[in-house]
Amino acid sequence: MYSERSLVAVKEADIIGHILFSQIFIETYDGVITTIGLAPMAAKPEFQGIGIGTALVKAGLEACRVLGYSHVFVLGHPEFYPKFGFLPSQSTFGMECPYPVQD
Repeated sequence: MYSERSLVAVKEADIIGHILFSQIFIETYDGVITTIGLAPMAAKPEFQGIGIGTALVKAGLEACRVLGYSHVFVLGHPEFYPKFGFLPSQSTFGMECPYPVQD
C-alpha cells in the first residue's frame, strides 16, 4: 500500500518498513527546480538485511518515475544507495548540499 510518496512494507498486520519521498527545491542560477528527495527509509531491526529496504527503494523510485520525476536526491549510506543509480551530487554535478555531509 502507498500514497504518492510514502510506501510501507507490511507483514501480516505489522508495518515492518517505510520509505518517504518529499518534495524539495533546488536553487539554481536560472531559478528554482522542484524535485523529490528520499528520506527517511527504515526497516524494523529484526527485518533488516533481508531485502525490505531494497524493495522499498525500487518501488519508491518507480512510483516517483510514474509521477514524472526525472531525478531523486538522497542523504544516506554511500555503500547502499549507489546500487540504485545514485551518484555523489557535489563531485559529479557540482551541487552543494545545505547540510554538512560527505559528498
